[in-house]
Amino acid sequence: MINLKIVISALALSALAASAPTLGRSFSINQVPINVSRVHPAAEYARVYLRHGVNVPHHVALAARSPHADSVPAYPYPHDVLYRSPVKVGNDILLLALDTSSADLWVKTKFSPRAGTHVYDQSTGTLLPYHHWQIRYSDGGIAGGDVYKDIVKIGDITSYEQGVETLLYLHTSHSLLTDGLDGVVGLAFPSLNTVLPTPQGTFYENVKLNLLTPVFAASLKHHAPGSFDFGFIDHTKHTGGILYKHVDPTRGYWNISCDGYAIGGGAITFDEPFYAVIDTTGSLVLLKESIVNMYYGNIRSAFYSLEHGGWIFDCHDLIPSFSVRLGNYKITIPGPYLKYTEIPGTPLCYGGLQKSPHDDYGILGVMLLKTQYVIFDARRGRPPRVGFSKQRPPV
Repeated sequence: MINLKIVISALALSALAASAPTLGRSFSINQVPINVSRVHPAAEYARVYLRHGVNVPHHVALAARSPHADSVPAYPYPHDVLYRSPVKVGNDILLLALDTSSADLWVKTKFSPRAGTHVYDQSTGTLLPYHHWQIRYSDGGIAGGDVYKDIVKIGDITSYEQGVETLLYLHTSHSLLTDGLDGVVGLAFPSLNTVLPTPQGTFYENVKLNLLTPVFAASLKHHAPGSFDFGFIDHTKHTGGILYKHVDPTRGYWNISCDGYAIGGGAITFDEPFYAVIDTTGSLVLLKESIVNMYYGNIRSAFYSLEHGGWIFDCHDLIPSFSVRLGNYKITIPGPYLKYTEIPGTPLCYGGLQKSPHDDYGILGVMLLKTQYVIFDARRGRPPRVGFSKQRPPV
């Protein structure tokens, strides 16, 4: 029998070896595929509510725990695979989510609930006395633990005094928050960090002065591992110019203003501005209800299902594309991408566009980002911004 731990470790090491260092100041890190538990697609939708501190609607929570997930399961991630990045924490290589919508770097240890095969040995770190971190979820649950200082290395860049938060307790009814994860590297703004009494800087904040160019970029893929670049913009990964949008960091997120949207290749265009957060770990695109209703009004079979906790439609229907407008630049999600997953035992598909848990901003998840090369730029001395350019097609 193949040892899964050995296979994943080998993949992680090969991904680290594939980094492209330039005097230790820039690199690319490739994602690694790992197996995850099968759950109903509404579970991914519920996870966004929990992460953003908003109560999960009762029918969405019920759908997330649907018995459909136990018999003929749905696939919120393609082929039961989740894509994570190898990160060296102390002496241990962990597979972590690089998350632009949080600012905590937390990991599992052998003492953590639901710990997997890859854990952090905190004996290499220095405990910060009287420090702790804690996240409160909208279901009343909490997660938290101790805080250490240790060496963290991603690709060829090292943060020597990085705050590392260890998961010691987790009290929530939703295991989907941490299942399939060794931990998270938060890449949002430091104001979101939950460590008390002294908040800790993010990995990006701590290393950006040492980067060749103080940026990082994401090139996420459709049904395939993507990559993150730190310290440079890889022009081989995109085509055409780069459109930059200023960021409003007030809430701690990479929050941009969008100028409107279009349905079906621009045949139906709306000048309806809205704000949206860039989220490299959430799968779905979540926007305000009026936009979502308008989109599904163009799909004959679409309806909102209380049973399945979201908008669904006949998988055989022709699904229009959906575009977000940034000035004269348009980011288009192809119709097939918006068929998020089939609902087992039915001819129905779960939609990749759903209502945002927030009234005043939406969330642009991987479904949109995997069409773009996305640049995150928070260099000192200028307002933060996010750049977008169309991904170069694979050769």
